[in-house]
Amino acid sequence: MVFFSRQVLTALLLAAALPLWGQEGESASLVERIEASYNDLNYEETDRLLAIAEGAAGNFVPQERLLIWKYAAFRAVQRQQTEAAQDYFWKLLEIDPSFSLDPVTTSPKIIALFQKTKVAYLEALQERLTTLENSVLTTPSSAINTPPPAPWRAYLFPGWEQLHRGYKVKGIAWAVLGAGTLGGTVQALLRAREREQAYDAARNPQTAAARYQDYRRAYKAQFYWAYALAVVWLGSNLDAAFLSPRKSPPALGLEWQKGYFGLHYSIDF
Repeated sequence: MVFFSRQVLTALLLAAALPLWGQEGESASLVERIEASYNDLNYEETDRLLAIAEGAAGNFVPQERLLIWKYAAFRAVQRQQTEAAQDYFWKLLEIDPSFSLDPVTTSPKIIALFQKTKVAYLEALQERLTTLENSVLTTPSSAINTPPPAPWRAYLFPGWEQLHRGYKVKGIAWAVLGAGTLGGTVQALLRAREREQAYDAARNPQTAAARYQDYRRAYKAQFYWAYALAVVWLGSNLDAAFLSPRKSPPALGLEWQKGYFGLHYSIDF
């Protein structure tokens, strides 16, 4: 029995793909052919090209790997392989955490799974940041019994942790951004639902066409607002974790010595 290593199998797949690349000219890359075959609904060809690309993923630049994982996730969703699709989306987000799908050209089923994966990825990223914060923080000898602060209030709402730590300007700024993006997201969701109902209620082609354009704009707007809210939420957490250390509160106490009684006041900057 003959055993082949992973490198040998990858080389064989690439060798088999060379004649295919030559058919369309040297300018047509493997990633471009994957995108073209997927858009042409030639899923058998798409799967074959994706298998080749995944075997040699390290040979592609990040932007090309991003597209490979995107179409691999799309195909996994179409085959009802939810866990595999989430793994591909996770790899995609590790390349570009800000990546988003086009809500017009992408099916709602795929977008819903992508958004679920993105939320899980951001939560995992926040956990890693918190772990890093706790490992970097050092406890001064004067506060040996005080555990390092965790910005848990920023998890609940932007700016709350900054305000709690005494950064009033930054706290108010983050809170205003958080409230604004949250309110915009809610309004965009309600507006999109209203436009959808109006579009469904249209009784003639002219009215339907006009209302569809309104619905399309409202549908896209709700994602833009949601992404803005996510950016503000993440930015507030990063600021609280790394740029807003907890301030020591003023200390006021009584001091008694033989023949002396008074107050002492101390503050750390």
